[in-house]
Amino acid sequence: MKNASPDFLICPVRGATDEEKAWIQSYIGKMEAKGFKIYYPARDTNQEDSIGLRICSDNRAAIRKSGVVRIFYNQGSQGTLFDVGMSFMADKLLYIINPRQDFAGLNNLADWLRFPLEYAYNFPAELKKNAEVYQKAEELKQRILNREVVPINFQGITPEFLLTFGMVFQAEKPILLENLAEVEAQRTEKKSFQNVLLALDAMRRGTKS
Repeated sequence: MKNASPDFLICPVRGATDEEKAWIQSYIGKMEAKGFKIYYPARDTNQEDSIGLRICSDNRAAIRKSGVVRIFYNQGSQGTLFDVGMSFMADKLLYIINPRQDFAGLNNLADWLRFPLEYAYNFPAELKKNAEVYQKAEELKQRILNREVVPINFQGITPEFLLTFGMVFQAEKPILLENLAEVEAQRTEKKSFQNVLLALDAMRRGTKS
């Protein structure tokens, strides 16, 4: 059934290879030729943002409005895992669009990198193992929902951080940045998750980041 609302497409943006970009563009073209609506962040979200907060907010709104969330899974993409966390918190169905020959390689991923596979409804059941990471994510989701303010001690851009932060951001929970000075020392001139963390912490404190 064709979608009334655009399906949000999670895929690498800054770090995508030319081959990945070509495959994704071809996929979007085929789907849109069939009458499907696809929200493609590289095209439909303004990527000019020195902090990154507005980009994250625009994508959050698009995910909320979406029908199915589609994903071209590249485990090295930071934005991909963040968007997966947002989609999970928004209770969206996740559909992997990678070519089927890629699935065997994806199955070898460990820990939190496996989560999108155990979350996706179309990933082959025999490759999902025992879905332990999915259960951990469900428990984490409930802990976040039960908090008024979510403390974050930032220790680097890890898969667990990206998925957790995506869930927190989608839930619009205020954050308490426990190591503010350390993160401030990592502020970047261009958009980054460090900049977004600092902006959100400043919003909670009622100051300028």
